[in-house]
Amino acid sequence: MLIPLGWFMMIYPSWMVARAILQGLNTRSALGIVLQAAIAAATMTGWDVVTDPAMSTLGRNWIWENGGAFYGVPRHNYLGWLLTTFLVYVIAGYVWKPIERSYGNDRWFSLLPVLVYALFAVRYVAFNYYVALQMVAIFTMGLPALLALMRTLLVPESKRERPVRS
Repeated sequence: MLIPLGWFMMIYPSWMVARAILQGLNTRSALGIVLQAAIAAATMTGWDVVTDPAMSTLGRNWIWENGGAFYGVPRHNYLGWLLTTFLVYVIAGYVWKPIERSYGNDRWFSLLPVLVYALFAVRYVAFNYYVALQMVAIFTMGLPALLALMRTLLVPESKRERPVRS
């Protein structure tokens, strides 16, 4: 029950982190959708890289039958997260492609899911008892969150992607 809830809780913030990182690029083109899906999948998997050790080996909420070297989590778990989320994001990118966005206060509204992701990163760094996982959180979650926050706050309105009218 926890895995699908966690997955759906983080899928939108990860997508918006990727969208913020790619500001100024046409994310409605085929290449743009694939790039955004790849970054969002990596961002989502970055969250899982920090969460799974806490939930499995360290938290004992679930246990891998044939665990791996990274806190008992096998590598194929992360490859599965990358592939699954990438495919979901590619499909979502094509489904959401015709939706027109308003750019009045969009910068601040777009910032909210990025802040959610960033706060999860801060939580895993500040309140994790394992220094190694704190470092992993800094790189897998903190860097994308910081880059997305900087891009959202610092990219001028004139350089942001404009809606396409059909």
